[in-house]
Amino acid sequence: MNRVALFIPHLGVGGAELQLCLLAPRLRGVGWDPFVATMEDLHGIAPRLAAYGVDVELLPRAGGSGVDTIMALARLVRRRRVDVVHAWLWASNWRAAVVRILAPHARVVASIRSTEDDLSTPNLIGYRVLATLFDAIIVNSHAVLARNAERTGIAREKYRLVRNGVELDRLDRESREPAVMPWDPEPAAIVGYVGTLHARKRAASLAPVAARIVARVPRAKFLIVGDGPERARLEAECARLGIADRFVFPGYTDRVGPYLKRMQVLVHPSMNEGSSNAILEAMAAAVPVVAYAVSGNLELVEPGATGALIRDGDEEALASAVADLLVNPEEARRQGATARARIERDYSVDAMVRATAAVYEEAMASR
Repeated sequence: MNRVALFIPHLGVGGAELQLCLLAPRLRGVGWDPFVATMEDLHGIAPRLAAYGVDVELLPRAGGSGVDTIMALARLVRRRRVDVVHAWLWASNWRAAVVRILAPHARVVASIRSTEDDLSTPNLIGYRVLATLFDAIIVNSHAVLARNAERTGIAREKYRLVRNGVELDRLDRESREPAVMPWDPEPAAIVGYVGTLHARKRAASLAPVAARIVARVPRAKFLIVGDGPERARLEAECARLGIADRFVFPGYTDRVGPYLKRMQVLVHPSMNEGSSNAILEAMAAAVPVVAYAVSGNLELVEPGATGALIRDGDEEALASAVADLLVNPEEARRQGATARARIERDYSVDAMVRATAAVYEEAMASR
């Protein structure tokens, strides 16, 4: 059985980490023996992977140069006779490319999970220079492929599209668990948000959007599942607008199913996305999605069928589209059912695992 090292900067809360955790335990079923290499375990994920029989190797990260991590990973690749290094995100991608020089027997597959608009010009030049050391670059949407190829100049032939997987069975099990709200048993039209409360997600904009929704749908309530640096600002804006009592903040959880089950609509105001796991999981839970028409969202949300896409930054139109679904629950249910069917058809975990393994096989054949 061939061996693959899944190399990610840290194990924590994020879309890339979620997909890695879905992939790793299932790779043996398609002929690959995996282990995970990381620089830090932020949320105790390593023991969970170990419970599935996936080893986690912690690599040093003493300085900003990356030399200590690179040398440790190269030794690990040689010692464990790794056939493929599958790197995730910029911090791992460039280090894995250098490891290819130190351990030339191993193939290297990079993985880009977002539009990476925060990368600087030197980072983009680095991608272009190191591209010859990648056997392939996995992306999770056409938007990510186009954006990265445009900014780096890497030939499109280097990229391989592997859609994210959604763990339907887990979400279905979780959805049977209760999620008690403070306003129960009073009926409410619940608008949900799932994700990091970060500036890139425009989390603070949820307050003025909510105020517009309440003006049209007085019984609307808001369920914010996640945490992050923008939480205090969002809460302050809710207080300023006099709608703080309509918001519930369960915080971060890795069991989103019970909360998704309570939502009539998911609102997603992020400024860019590769392939949003929050949107995918909401669709899997038969919740229609209202989001801005940016990057990977264009590939997930079908206007009028699974939700609505709004011109980027138009908060009034975003609120109006959410309110439209709240006042027409039958239409919301219809769109939710269509969304669920789309996930079942195109975003299964098994399909993601098989497609990823196919990229590894292709890299091996290039030897």
